[in-house]
Amino acid sequence: MYEPKDPNLAIIHKFLLQAAETERRMPPVRNKGTVTVWPEVAAERNVDFRPDKTFVTVCRATNKQIDNHAHADDLINLLDEEDRLLVRKVLKKACFRRVPPWHQLAKHFHCDRRTVTRRYEKALFVLLCRDTSRNVRLVKKYRLA
Repeated sequence: MYEPKDPNLAIIHKFLLQAAETERRMPPVRNKGTVTVWPEVAAERNVDFRPDKTFVTVCRATNKQIDNHAHADDLINLLDEEDRLLVRKVLKKACFRRVPPWHQLAKHFHCDRRTVTRRYEKALFVLLCRDTSRNVRLVKKYRLA
């Protein structure tokens, strides 16, 4: 599992990663319509259009996780626009995985994967420096250490 080398950055990374997973667990904003537009399909004997019977489910977010998500959103909003975009992309790609796909992120940002990793850790460091008192409370309150 990816973890920044600095233990303070690792605490913030874990907290933000939990918030990203919480965001994925929340219900969608809009309900998708049930009406589909199917073209005229010739009747074929061996084609089965029914969906698979197996469903992958994710447990719903708890109230505490939603509160932590709101707090993490406030933390991310302390960053400038470029760093905010980088942190959100990394967290979106990294949730429910062991390691963020640095190669995909590097293609998106048009730079090397090591540069993306360095910029991400630098953004976490900026978060740590800008909000040190809140981060100390973060560690105590959410028992992240």
